[in-house]
This record gives sequence, structure tokens and C-alpha cells, in this order.
Amino acid sequence: MNKQKAELERLDLMPVADLEFSCSRIFAEMEYVGMKLDVNKWLEQANDRERNADRFEKALNEYILDNPNKYNNFIDRQLNLFESGFKTNITWSSPKKVLDVLLSSGIKVDSVNEKIR
Repeated sequence: MNKQKAELERLDLMPVADLEFSCSRIFAEMEYVGMKLDVNKWLEQANDRERNADRFEKALNEYILDNPNKYNNFIDRQLNLFESGFKTNITWSSPKKVLDVLLSSGIKVDSVNEKIR
């Protein structure tokens, strides 16, 4: 435990640890007892977020296509009979692809993963 505390102090994470520790009892009780959930409201919010995600993905793709000089590597120039215009070759749910786009934009990040070590 002393090693963990020393590491938290070294990384200046003691305030975060204190917050987590103060919430742990509440989370344990919620896990044991459960909690009320308005399922309809939950599903409504989930649907709203999915629509927003689709809208944001479309906007990101349009931005890439509107800036071909900067993002040429991310544009699929293969045409087909069923769609007009070019598409991007970016899978926005792929951390590696997103990282590639950010780095090519001059945004220096180490990772876009949820878990960072």
C-alpha cells in the first residue's frame, strides 16, 4: 500500500485517489442494492447520442474531404456506380486511425485509447 501511495504522490494523483476512495462505499451500496432507472429516458438518451455520433462522424468526414491537400492519405478515391464522390477511408472507432489523423493535423498526442498506461 505504501508503494501505491508513493506512486500516486509521484504522479500527483492523490486528489483523484481521495475522490475515488470517498465514492467507493456509495458504489458498493449501489452494486449491492441496485438503483432506479428510467428505462425509457435511458433509451431516449442513448438514441440521441447515437444520432449525434452519426452527425459528428459525417462532419469529420466532410472536413477531411474538404481539405484534400492536408488529408490526401485519408481519402478513398475509388468511385463506384452507386455513390457519387469520394469517401474517407477512416474508421473513426479505430484508435489507430484517429491517432493518425490527429498526428497528420499537427496535434501531438500519445494515445487516443480510453486506457492509458
